[in-house]
Amino acid sequence: ASFLLSSLYAQVNRNNENWLFGNYAGVSFSGLSPGAFLGSAMSSPEGVAAISDAGLGQLLFYSNGQKVWGNNHQLIDNGDQLLGNANSTQSVLFVPHPMKSRYVYVFTTDAEGGQEGLKYSLIDRDIGNNGGVQYGKKNISLATPVTEKLALLRHCDLQSYWVVAHEWGANKFFSYRINENGIDEQPVETNSGPVYTGAVENAIGYMKPSPKEDLLALAVTGEDRVDLFDFNNITGEPTYLFSIDSIFQPYGLEFSMDQSMLYVGCLDGYIYQYNMQAANVEASKMLVTYTNKLTGALQMAPDGRIYVTKDLDYHLGLIGFPNAPAYNCNYVEQGTYLSGQLSEAGLPPFIPLLIQHKLPHYYVCLGDTVIYNPQFLQDVDSFIFYFGEPSSGVHDTATMLPLKHAYSTVDIHTVELIYYKCGEEYNLKAEVCVQGKPGITLGKDTAICDNTTYYLQGIVDSVYCNNMQTSFLWNTGQTTQAITISPPGKFIVEISNLCGADIDSITIASLPVPAITLGPDIELCHGDTAVIIPFPMPESLIWNDGAKDTIRYITSSGYYEASAINFHNCVAKDDIIITFIDTPNINWQLSDTAICIGQPMELDAGAGFDSYLWQDGSTGETFFITDSGWYFVLVANMCGSDVDSMYVFVEDCSLKLYVPNAFTPDGDGINDVFKAYGIYVEDFEMHIYNRWGEIMFYADDVDNGWDGRFDGKPAAEATYSWKIRYLDATNKYHDIYGFITLLRK
Repeated sequence: ASFLLSSLYAQVNRNNENWLFGNYAGVSFSGLSPGAFLGSAMSSPEGVAAISDAGLGQLLFYSNGQKVWGNNHQLIDNGDQLLGNANSTQSVLFVPHPMKSRYVYVFTTDAEGGQEGLKYSLIDRDIGNNGGVQYGKKNISLATPVTEKLALLRHCDLQSYWVVAHEWGANKFFSYRINENGIDEQPVETNSGPVYTGAVENAIGYMKPSPKEDLLALAVTGEDRVDLFDFNNITGEPTYLFSIDSIFQPYGLEFSMDQSMLYVGCLDGYIYQYNMQAANVEASKMLVTYTNKLTGALQMAPDGRIYVTKDLDYHLGLIGFPNAPAYNCNYVEQGTYLSGQLSEAGLPPFIPLLIQHKLPHYYVCLGDTVIYNPQFLQDVDSFIFYFGEPSSGVHDTATMLPLKHAYSTVDIHTVELIYYKCGEEYNLKAEVCVQGKPGITLGKDTAICDNTTYYLQGIVDSVYCNNMQTSFLWNTGQTTQAITISPPGKFIVEISNLCGADIDSITIASLPVPAITLGPDIELCHGDTAVIIPFPMPESLIWNDGAKDTIRYITSSGYYEASAINFHNCVAKDDIIITFIDTPNINWQLSDTAICIGQPMELDAGAGFDSYLWQDGSTGETFFITDSGWYFVLVANMCGSDVDSMYVFVEDCSLKLYVPNAFTPDGDGINDVFKAYGIYVEDFEMHIYNRWGEIMFYADDVDNGWDGRFDGKPAAEATYSWKIRYLDATNKYHDIYGFITLLRK
């Protein structure tokens, strides 16, 4: 009766699933067999790198040491002007952050021991849509000058990396540790083996780690030599072993998967195999093939074969069985077709996968036995495991596999593993939630008022594990912890989880409620009195306004609610709305008026009356007027009636001039200019005067108006008089006068 919240799954390394290299070339290893990867935006004569998502295998980034492109083949944000050199053998190396998948390190080298040396930048996958190089974390210098060689190996703990470079002009290695805290910019410095100096060709050539990450091979192209080093992946220190001499211009290197063979590709086109298990490795040299072209990188692929670049070739060569002796290793000259693109000297380096050690979380029942058997503990120096139940005494710890413990207390226990490996201490924690049999209580039997809706909820105990599913089943068919019920009845609930079940019941009786009615809503005329008598008369009564009168005398409109209460303290309610109505009053507040031809006027008698009667016998609330004449309306309701009338004169408004009485020249575009408005206006003159008779403004066109300025300055707020003379469409002159108020906000 236990289950895992999380468990350890086999980790798959898909970092190396897509290669982009050479002259816009690429290969994908995502299918059953490798195929060309098209769309690359990169052309690089030598060093390249590519990285894909470790879990999904989707391309993330690729680079030539100077620019970084994303999976859409566009430059990532801030992804240009890196200080690597595309003519460097290993110009660039991607390293994923050990713990934070959003970050990827980019290491770059200059060519031929150049002064830019070894640098790194930091990519943040969360920048923009396609990732970007963090500002302030770009081209950070680590060492200079260095050779064109870079290697990536895992630390002995398999949870952190070593990035290894070699100083130019010395026999010094730099090993940089990258762990969960990021990169340590202070390297382990080791002097070992020959000094790499002299001709710049001595800085050229690959550095390759062995599959077991305990050897380094370095091609020294100008010296016609390959140097072999033991690599201590605990301390990061290489130790010189021996050199393979008399091999013309070695450049590309690769170990077979079982580390029994070392392959060396030479710039003159020859590829050789050396038996690493032979007593004399140099004497074990065997010719694999002659490509008849400048031969560059040799790189182990995810499919277990070693691929070979040939300068400006439409194919990659391949070694089909790298573990076999040269005459059986099956070299194929045209191994993989690049779909019209060309390889050059470089191929992306291998990115090993770190192993993240974790402990699973458990949910178990009381008394169950939990078993931990992490396989990685078989390779550690020592360990101690704590089960998180100190009350169990000596059984709370274990130092041998498998780790077993039967829990006797219901609680959330924190288990802890402390182990030692590679000279360091590591600590892992997880939780074991121990769940007992669930219990549920509904409470004592009770009685509630018959008109009450009751919220019934079971009180649950012995539940500690939130993620352990607990189910409820009521005799009503409902499956929630709480239900809403109406009495009476017996209600039963069963609670269950993986550790057991419990049941409880409750009987709920019903109590009678009083009856009360106040009657229907009523309307009365002002001056009347409404009498409200509850029926039947209750034992106890209270109104919504706090009154306790059994009979209410109401003289104003309102909402009235009465609550009847019986000896069970059960409550029943009723309400009534009383409305007092006014005697009708039309209240037009209009005298006789005039309207323009073609602009009918709407007379509105007002809403809320029971009936309407107009002079023409119509009965609507409104009436539209189009002709001159007398108009009246009679309105009535239950409390009386009212009548009103007016005379309306219809005139031709086209002969009139409209002049406003105020304006606000404040520049807001609203009422900024004082002017007259009319049509068919001829021979127009307008004068505006201040209080002393001084002319403030003159216009001889009806379309011209005063902007409130005098002598180029804003006139004061005041009331000004105006005089207008104009000729209308009937050839009649009019002289009109008035006042205008100038306001400023």
